[in-house]
Formats: sequence, structure tokens, C-alpha cells
Amino acid sequence: MQLLAGSEVIVPAITDMGTLTGLVYQGLVPVFADVEAHTLNIDPASVRQRVTTRTRAIMAVHHSGLSADMDALLSIGREAGIPVLEDCAQAYYCEYKGRMAGTMGSIAAFSLNHFKHISCGSGGMVLTDDDHLRYIASLFVDKCFQREEKIRNPFFLAPNYQMTELQGAVALAQLDRVHDIVASRNRLGTKLNALLTGVPGIRPQTVPEGLKHAYFLYLFRLDLELLGCSSRDFAQALEAEGIPSEAHQITGGRPVYLYDIFQNRSAFPATTYPFDRTYSRGDCPV
Repeated sequence: MQLLAGSEVIVPAITDMGTLTGLVYQGLVPVFADVEAHTLNIDPASVRQRVTTRTRAIMAVHHSGLSADMDALLSIGREAGIPVLEDCAQAYYCEYKGRMAGTMGSIAAFSLNHFKHISCGSGGMVLTDDDHLRYIASLFVDKCFQREEKIRNPFFLAPNYQMTELQGAVALAQLDRVHDIVASRNRLGTKLNALLTGVPGIRPQTVPEGLKHAYFLYLFRLDLELLGCSSRDFAQALEAEGIPSEAHQITGGRPVYLYDIFQNRSAFPATTYPFDRTYSRGDCPV
């Protein structure tokens, strides 16, 4: 979106590093908002508290295939005059009150790496209804060569992110299957929710009314004191029963701002750029 270096982008404290890497490479400053305990999605109340005169965008991450509270986030964006972006890497055919994830914000990104709902080995897709953003995105993946105009005269720095034609063909074929894949995951996830309802010590991710979960992952929180074990012990017990499981799967058991890159402000050698703030352990207590 060609935001000025030093601009702030509000992001959730629990997300994959992929949400943040592109921002930092563009010289943008991530500002971490807390998440809702019941959905693990970004908390609109926390977002509102973090909007400043330097805020230039809000990143809505649909965590594990469950939509963030888009009505609230879009309302904050309108009030502040800033766009809402959608990270849909885990959210194919995820629905929010009858609308598809990726169709509500200014621009959305989907992942096609090897373990998503669909894959072409690696790569991704961008979705927008803004033709200017579409054009800039097409330049960004191709060294800023203006191929539509048959001009090679880059006017901003852009990498070469083109996927191969073979990957593109595989991705197009996969798109024909994604609806059925997500429907199957939703059916199984909904059934598992019903089976786990009332089970002591296990709190599955809450699916608010009007939302449809894509279940890239099936997330739940544990009452470790009640269960009398660690989360890793619990995961290993599931593995022993033939159930693939991983404790702290997304962030390694801590908010991403506690990663060394943010604590040491070490994105690039010999400089703290673009970070102009410190990130403290208690910033996002949930």
C-alpha cells in the first residue's frame, strides 16, 4: 500500500511471523494489540487503545480459520481514516456474518504453502477490489516492471516474487477443491466442539454466532492446574494415541513481540531500524 517508512501498523500479539515480516521489510513499525481469550483473534478494544496519529493500517488476522471481529475493526478504521488489511493465510472460505474472509478489508493475502488448506508447494494470492492496489501488487512481485504498459523503468524497490507457471496451474486446480475441503474441516471441527463441550480442563476456541470456521487448525486452551500436567505432556499424550498435536503451535508459547527480533530490535544488521519503541512482557496480558 506504499505506506511511509516509520508508519505504525496495528497487529495481533498472537500470530505467525509471516504476518509481520513484510511490514518490517517495508520499514513499518508493528504495534501489538492483545487478543480475545475466547477466540484468540485481535481484540478491537485493544486496537482502539493503540490508534495514534502515526497509525496507517490495522491488520486483521483470521486466526486458524476463524474470522476476526470485522464489524468492529472496520468501524475503528473508518473513524481513524485508515484501511483494514486481512491476513487470510489460514482462512479460505472462512465466513463472517455471510461475508467471506478476504472480501471485507482493503486488501487480503492468502497462503499456498505446503500445509495450508490448498497448496501449490509455496506461494500466495492477493485479493482486492481496488484496481490501483491490484496494479501496485502486480508491480511488487515483478521488480516493478510495468509489463501491462511494456515498460521497464522501476519507480520503487520491488523483489521478484513470481511463482512458476507450473505452480500457478496447480494453484488454479486447487481452487476448484477448496470449498469441499473447508466444508469437510468445518463439519469435523463442529463435531469435535460438540464432543468436547463440558469436558473439564479443555476450552476450545469459541465460534461466535454468524461465523463459519475454516479449521486450518483446531485450537483449544488447557486448564493445566486442573489437568495436572504441562501443555507439552498433554500434546505428547495425544500423539501417543495417534492424534497429531503440538503445544504452543503458532508462536511457541509467547506473544510474538517477545521474539528476539523485537526484544533486541535486530531486524537488520548494525541498526535498530525500523523499531522506535521497546516491547515489554506485559504489553498484552491475555
